[in-house]
Amino acid sequence: MKRVIAIGYDLGMVESICLRVDAIWAGLKFTHPKPGKIYRNSYGTLPQQRSEKQEEAQHPEQGQ
Repeated sequence: MKRVIAIGYDLGMVESICLRVDAIWAGLKFTHPKPGKIYRNSYGTLPQQRSEKQEEAQHPEQGQ
């Protein structure tokens, strides 16, 4: 499941619903992210948010 969520984030999608049927079966619903909203997930990062983090790391004085 973690890998599926990471793949979705790599493709620019975010999970909106997770339905667990039992220990084996589950379903995820992916949607397009809302503009301007920051999504935090330990399994993946949206490509746009990744590039923003990299820019902040390179220029930390601008983020203050």
